[in-house]
Amino acid sequence: MTGMLITMPFDSEAELKRLLPLGGDEFYCGVLEPGRRPNVRSAFPPANLEDFRELAACARLAGERRKQVFVCFNTYTLEQAEEGIFK
Repeated sequence: MTGMLITMPFDSEAELKRLLPLGGDEFYCGVLEPGRRPNVRSAFPPANLEDFRELAACARLAGERRKQVFVCFNTYTLEQAEEGIFK
């Protein structure tokens, strides 16, 4: 694809389902799973999912429509990386 892409934030699987048919090219979110803090954007709740299971479901849903989901990881700890948070 060339030219401008439409990128849309989403905060739940239900919202992504509503957005997919509206013409977005790609989607983004963060994750605020309790006990893990890969995203310090908690002051901006729109575009944050509750956990990584929901992220996996959203990625599958978008993939079925050949759309991409981008995830904001703007902070993490070494312990989280060692636990396999990024696998």
